[in-house]
Amino acid sequence: MLEKITLSATTTGTTGSATGSSTSSNLVTGFVHAAYLTIPSSGTATVTLAAQSAPSENILSLSAITASAWYYPRKQVCDLNGVALTYNGTAQQSDRFMVHDYLTLSTTAATTAKTFQLDVFVEN
Repeated sequence: MLEKITLSATTTGTTGSATGSSTSSNLVTGFVHAAYLTIPSSGTATVTLAAQSAPSENILSLSAITASAWYYPRKQVCDLNGVALTYNGTAQQSDRFMVHDYLTLSTTAATTAKTFQLDVFVEN
């Protein structure tokens, strides 16, 4: 079943260096399939989606985003020896991010007093 988790970060500070963040209120367990980022009009930001607890890795990391869009985050997978897998010898093999944590949306280098929204679709 797909679950939609909505995170909203309202920025404060000076335009160009404003920041904001939001953390999911419930534990998220499953595989991240897609995310839709809503950028407010006249807004720009660097946006990061990550698991909250250590060890953590970024699930989505976008720089200087100015338009709303769909994203399908994937990570490179490896074999039992830690060697990156390839497909047909050229393209990288990838898979969805697995999550069992709270998700955090962070915005930096942003326009001030804007709310950035990320809808994350997780299969649980």
